[in-house]
Amino acid sequence: MRALTPTLPPLYYLDSLARRWPLQRTWQIQEAKNKLSEVVEEALEKGPQILTRRGVEVAVVLSFSEYLTLKKKKASLVEFFQKSPLAELDLERDRSPARPGPDL
Repeated sequence: MRALTPTLPPLYYLDSLARRWPLQRTWQIQEAKNKLSEVVEEALEKGPQILTRRGVEVAVVLSFSEYLTLKKKKASLVEFFQKSPLAELDLERDRSPARPGPDL
């Protein structure tokens, strides 16, 4: 008999905003205006809160710490490799041709 294992909700990444909070909520803008304190509390406790207008996602309310995380400058590819532990290895490239070219 196979053991039953609980399944976790999948992780979705929407641009750079991580949708990793299964308790996030979608609010209509009018409802969010009327319950702004509740929307902010839920953003702090449960993650980003999505605002919709006529059923279309138009904005997100998130905690300030999450905003700072998203705003943080991303390193370039060059910086990534320079900070890599492999950057300290002394590697040399073999400059000899791999094989002779075809005879034409």
